[in-house]
This record gives sequence, C-alpha cells and structure tokens, in this order.
Amino acid sequence: MFKRLIGIITLACFCLVVVGCGSDRRVCFKADDGINKDCQTYGQYGLFNESDMRNPKVQYKVIVGNIVWSIVLVETIVVPLVVVGWFLFEPVGPKNPKNPPGVI
Repeated sequence: MFKRLIGIITLACFCLVVVGCGSDRRVCFKADDGINKDCQTYGQYGLFNESDMRNPKVQYKVIVGNIVWSIVLVETIVVPLVVVGWFLFEPVGPKNPKNPPGVI
C-alpha cells in the first residue's frame, strides 16, 4: 500500500513538472500612433536557450513555481536541469522604452 502511494505521488509530481508553472504570452507592441502593430507569441526560456528565445523588447519574470519544483526534485538531477535550463523565465509584456534599465 505504501509503495503504491509513493508511486502515485511521484507520478503526480512528474506530471506537474511536465506541465510547468509558466506559460507563453502574446505580446503586442504599439506604434507611435497607439495602434498595435506587431503581435507575436513569446515562449519561456532558461539558462540553456537564452540566446535563442529571449527578446530584448519583451519584459520577462522568473517563474517561482519552477524554482520550487527544482528544489523539491533536486535528487532527480534531470528535473532541475530541464526546468532551470529551458523554463526559468516567462514573458510578461513589452518593455517600456522610457524606463532606463534597473529602474523599478
């Protein structure tokens, strides 16, 4: 009974990790006249695919849920590598060009 319960819990954890805590987002950039001119869907990125997936015009935030899963499943070694390597940041929206870097 106990082994079966552990197996079900482990399977549920892996299913949650596959789904992930972040999501892709459709980001629209506005032209000078205020009309959306360029709308595209931007995906998540991590440390391994940052150069391929990160767009400098899009604001990103860290996915806290993926960090928690990485800590919880650190013994598996593979899960933290996948989560931090490819799914660490998610898009929030377009960057405001009027704000200088580092200003909150």
